[in-house]
Amino acid sequence: MGFFIPHATPWSQVEGQTLFFGFQGASGGELSISTSAPRHTVPGCTARSDLLGNNLTLRCVFIDVMQSAFVFRVRPLLIAAAVIVAIAFPGFNAFGEEDKSVRPSAPAWELAGLGGERVKSSDFDGKVVILNFWATWCAPCREEIPGLVELQKQYGDKGVVVVGLSLDQGGPELVKRFVERFKINYPVVMADEKIVKDFGSVEAVPTTFIIDKEGRIAGKHIGFAEKAVFEREIKSLL
Repeated sequence: MGFFIPHATPWSQVEGQTLFFGFQGASGGELSISTSAPRHTVPGCTARSDLLGNNLTLRCVFIDVMQSAFVFRVRPLLIAAAVIVAIAFPGFNAFGEEDKSVRPSAPAWELAGLGGERVKSSDFDGKVVILNFWATWCAPCREEIPGLVELQKQYGDKGVVVVGLSLDQGGPELVKRFVERFKINYPVVMADEKIVKDFGSVEAVPTTFIIDKEGRIAGKHIGFAEKAVFEREIKSLL
């Protein structure tokens, strides 16, 4: 798992998690990382370090797809994906025991589709919704998309819909080209500042909300999640 996070975020807030740091428009070179431990510099594409007492491996990847992004991954040797979900969304127990009474209502929204049409959350009333905040320049988003496409194929006629909320600043035409290239088969809309704020000031992509048939948030994932993870959750809601 991994997610994009602002480079200024203190390490104390993300200790023990798997991270992607993304910088739009970066051109490579050396990247300095501020931590509570001594400063570490990551030259080139690989480095090893010991941050906050954990042995971590840093892997840099330069990506140039429509919009440049300089990304590196920090992966602790010992980490449970379930812990990430539980930390990110206390109302959702990653081990499958959830108190339904604490599910908050998902915010209502209305946004522009890629063709300029208006798309509303109420268009999907009565369905299980996989609401995915993403961006074309986001490496883990691109990794996650094929699984979302498969879920739409398999469960679209069973009351499930995937909705992509693009955080791209380049406009709908850029996103439309990306959608066509990756054969995305589910609705994609252009997110705005309001929806980002309404869903708790989403700061990392991908961030995905699972919304039940009653319009309540049943789960939240910060970072890449396997298709099987989403599939297990939506099956429990059908």
